[in-house]
Amino acid sequence: MPNWYIYQNNQKYGPVTSETLQQLTNERKVTPKTIIEAENGHRYEAGQIQGLAFPVEILVVVAPPEPDNTTSFESAFSENKNSTGPVAGTDGILFHLKGVGGQLAVKKDSVVISRKGASGFLIHGFAGDKTIPVFNIQAVQYKAAGSLTNGYIQFTVMGGKESTGGLFAATTDENTIVFTSTQNGIAMKIKMYIEKCIIQRNQPQSVQTQASGADELLKFKQLLDAGIITQEEFNAKKKQILGI
Repeated sequence: MPNWYIYQNNQKYGPVTSETLQQLTNERKVTPKTIIEAENGHRYEAGQIQGLAFPVEILVVVAPPEPDNTTSFESAFSENKNSTGPVAGTDGILFHLKGVGGQLAVKKDSVVISRKGASGFLIHGFAGDKTIPVFNIQAVQYKAAGSLTNGYIQFTVMGGKESTGGLFAATTDENTIVFTSTQNGIAMKIKMYIEKCIIQRNQPQSVQTQASGADELLKFKQLLDAGIITQEEFNAKKKQILGI
């Protein structure tokens, strides 16, 4: 199965399969004038590739949209134009984002990534829902989408290896949701919520809380020394108080 590379704004993306390349033309992100590179290094205009079909209306000459200078073109995937959020009270969901090839639901203590649609199948296969506890998220990265570009939100988790190759590589990362410009607002709210949770989690305990825990632990040690509780009971209380 041949692989192809896509050139946009003097940047090279890929490789993608012939099936994915056709999907991109169907979504009108690859035009007949887009430069495509074959595995042998030869470059062509997409319209010259035999067997690659384009929507009829894409050949009509129209005025291009105004460029968005906030982002550069880094992805050719686009679907699921609508998003909603926040929607607190619906199965505990605080925010809901419909992305490219997947959806993201944010709850108080977890985020759930679901892969759906044609792009989701092409990129991630038969991947099911993935739940990530907020406690395990170490960082969140957000890139806004533009009028001709997609954005993404990516979660860094303990023990994970997130993609670092930009938006095109992020489309295959299991902890990343790619989205169009209509979801910029909700994606930013999700980023801010997760970052708030991370900050709260990493804040040191107050001196008063630490002192209270130490006093309580001392009381149970005295009960242990007096033979009122067993060593096992003391150890269990110790873990509870220290949060270990």
